[in-house]
Formats: sequence, structure tokens, C-alpha cells
Amino acid sequence: MANFGELLKTFRLEKGLSQIGLANELGLSQTAIASYERGDRKPRQNRMVKIAQYFSVSPNELLGYEPQVDSYSIEGLITTPVLNTLPFHISIDDESYIVRYTYLPDDGRYRASNVFVLIAWDDAMSGYSRIQQNDALIIMSDKTIEDGDIVVVHVQQEDAIVRRVYYPDDTPYVLLVADNAYYRPITVSREDISIRGKVEQVLFYPE
Repeated sequence: MANFGELLKTFRLEKGLSQIGLANELGLSQTAIASYERGDRKPRQNRMVKIAQYFSVSPNELLGYEPQVDSYSIEGLITTPVLNTLPFHISIDDESYIVRYTYLPDDGRYRASNVFVLIAWDDAMSGYSRIQQNDALIIMSDKTIEDGDIVVVHVQQEDAIVRRVYYPDDTPYVLLVADNAYYRPITVSREDISIRGKVEQVLFYPE
């Protein structure tokens, strides 16, 4: 699968443009175009969208991701499964647990293969994060997890819960903490958890 730099060069050549010519079309420098094509760096999201629009492709296609094809697809949007419970044994695309589909912008932030939406089923995170019951959580399954991140996690193969995760130094344990003080912290062996993904965004639904 071609990467962003290779695809950018291919699209540029198909239009018969030099690096300077493309730079002029996009209002960028030739140095920026050259660095993108070499793979030294990628443009910021807003610039990625601008480049994709110029070539009449989606940002995900420009990044080299396979275009999504399914019966629910809408051009320019990513079809995303919505679940309100997540048992340990199921996959995210298990139709028997998908309550509906929603749509996220195909702007390079998300890929169909690494994103899903989970409905918060309790008020465990209703403190600092302000996540309320029935809010929709956009979950990214390929994000690096760091101390304090809010994650969807299975503890000892139980149904997934939403908690902040902390990795105490020099211990084999993980600390899972709710924002709502009513819920006690959970200390568990790292071997006994499975993280499904990181909460990337919350769609708040005020009452």
C-alpha cells in the first residue's frame, strides 16, 4: 500500500505539475511539498484536507487507507458502529451488538478499521471529564495510551468499562480510576486487563 508521500507525488505527476507548480497551486512552499513526498513529515489536518480537496480525493485515500465500501456508506463520511455494551469476546463489527451506525468526517483523523462509538452506560466518568450517562464516546483503537488517558478496558475478561488508566512505576499493576468519586479505584495486574481503545472525543448530549 502506497504511503502519503508516494501518493502525493503520483497525484502531482498525473496533473503534470512540478513540486513548485503544486506548491503554487496550494499556497505552500516547494520545500514543504518535497518534505511531504520524501516522507519526512505530514501536513497538519487542515492542510491535509486542502490537499485532498485539490486532488478530489478524501484525506484517508490520500493517506493510503483503503476506501470504505459497505451498504451504509456515504461519500465523505466514515460509517461507524455504535455499541452500548462491549463484552470481552466480541469484535467491534459484531452485528449482534451494534445498535446503529453513525457517521464521522472522512478528514484523516479516523479510519473505519480503528474507530467505533460506545455509549456511556453509567456516570463513572461524570466528574472532571463531564462524561454523562448516554453520551457517545468516539474510541480510537490504535492510539498510544499514556498515564491519565480515558480508555475502554476489560478487567479479567469482564464487559468493558470506561476509566482513566495509570501505570505506577516499578509495579506490575495498573490503576483504573473513575472521575466520579463514588466509584472506587481498581488496582489490577497488567496481565488481567485488555484495552480496547482510547476515548478520543465525547459527543455530549445535554438533557
